[in-house]
Amino acid sequence: MEHPNVKTQVIQTMNETSIRKDLDNAVLTIERRFDAPLDAVWRAYTESELLDQWWAPRPWKTETVTMNFRVGGHWHYAMNGPDGEQHFGRMDYLEIEDHERYVALDVFADESGDANPELPKQTFKTQFIDEGQSTRVIVVVDYDTVDDLQKVIEMGMEQGITMAHDQLEDLLRAA
Repeated sequence: MEHPNVKTQVIQTMNETSIRKDLDNAVLTIERRFDAPLDAVWRAYTESELLDQWWAPRPWKTETVTMNFRVGGHWHYAMNGPDGEQHFGRMDYLEIEDHERYVALDVFADESGDANPELPKQTFKTQFIDEGQSTRVIVVVDYDTVDDLQKVIEMGMEQGITMAHDQLEDLLRAA
C-alpha cells in the first residue's frame, strides 16, 4: 500500500511496530506483524469486545458506545483515563473486504459521536496479510494537511499505537 518513489522517514520502530511519516503527502504508515492467524487478528480489529481490550494505551481503557462493523456503519468509543479523563472517537466504515482490508474515517468526537472540527480527521486504510502462523497489518493513515499529521504526532500517536499494538500482541497470545 506504499507508493513507489515516495520519500518516507522512519520515525519510530519499537517492539516490531514501525511507523513511517511522509510529510510530502501527509501520510503515516504503521506496520506490525502479529504472531497469530489472520482470523484472530481480523476479529481483534473488527469486534468491539476485543477492541475494548487493546485499543487504548495503558493505563487508559477503551469502552465501546456503539459499533456496527459494516460499510456505512461506525464504531463510537470512549477512551477513559486513570484520573477520570474521557475522550471520544468515531470511526466510520467506508469500505470492507472481509479478512483483507477496510477503510475508515476516524475523527475525534464528543459523547454523542459528533466530530470535533477543531481536531484532525484521519482516513485509515487497514490491510491484513496472511503469513501462515502470523499476520501482517499495514495501516496507511491519510491526513488533510501536514499540520494535521504533525498535530497527531505531537499528541503521542506513535507511542500510543505502539503501546496498543503491544497490548494486542498480549491479547492474541492469551487467546
